[in-house]
Amino acid sequence: MKLFVTLLAVIAVAGGAFWYFAAGNDEPAAGIAATGHQPQIRAVAKAGTRVPVMLMNKLASGDSKVGETGVFLVTEDIKDAAGHTVIPQGAIVTATVVQSRSAGAVSALLNEPARLVIEFGELRSSDATAKVETRSKKPGELQLTADNTGLPDLATDIGEVWDDPETRQGLQELARVVLEGRVPGAEAAKLMEHAAERLKLNSTADAIRGNNLDTLARVGDSLASGSLSVATGDVMATAAALQELLGLAGAVSSRLEGIFKGRNVRAYPGTEFEVFLAEDVVRTVQPR
Repeated sequence: MKLFVTLLAVIAVAGGAFWYFAAGNDEPAAGIAATGHQPQIRAVAKAGTRVPVMLMNKLASGDSKVGETGVFLVTEDIKDAAGHTVIPQGAIVTATVVQSRSAGAVSALLNEPARLVIEFGELRSSDATAKVETRSKKPGELQLTADNTGLPDLATDIGEVWDDPETRQGLQELARVVLEGRVPGAEAAKLMEHAAERLKLNSTADAIRGNNLDTLARVGDSLASGSLSVATGDVMATAAALQELLGLAGAVSSRLEGIFKGRNVRAYPGTEFEVFLAEDVVRTVQPR
């Protein structure tokens, strides 16, 4: 009799499970052991999604040659409607200079003002690539002008501490990390940490304390040499500090070169722009 009751119980549980899953339920029925494996889902950033980017190397009308590469850093996570990150902060976007003309006395007489036009190419992260475009008449192209370039946001903050010799030295050393790929010594690192703290560059200060400046310097060295082999892993690992340092480097450069004036177009590191996905980007992620 006990054996008969036990068999009936097993049949009932098995039958309940069968009808539960047949009804389209995704989760295991109560009393049935789960496997512990989470199914992966497809997260999608749709074509047309806005992507904010920051210039990583200086571009200037006349100085930048046609064919030269501009490198841009994605400055925030791009997420799908459910909040899954599809394109992470630290992804790289490249562009090519397609027109570059300096302004001078002759060009003024000929009514040919300075001109600097770039064409965006590909966005790439550790596991995704995609084409991007702009909202100009020629998708992908962007004309750099005095209106969309100029002094980086940090220039004002730097002006407030520039007269302090130690802080100024620390700021210049910090800028050299991404402009020249230079790794500072211990004494310079102390000045840099102090300068970063004064400007509330928290991620940069953390990188200095964590001895991570060599990773940032590798990125700077690639940029300084004009190499396209900017290590994606290095950029992704230091994206927050790199973003701060790019803004700082542009502000320091503009101050050393003189306040932004003149008829030529200068786009310093740290200058912010926006591009848009030209195609859907799909990434496989774990459910939230």
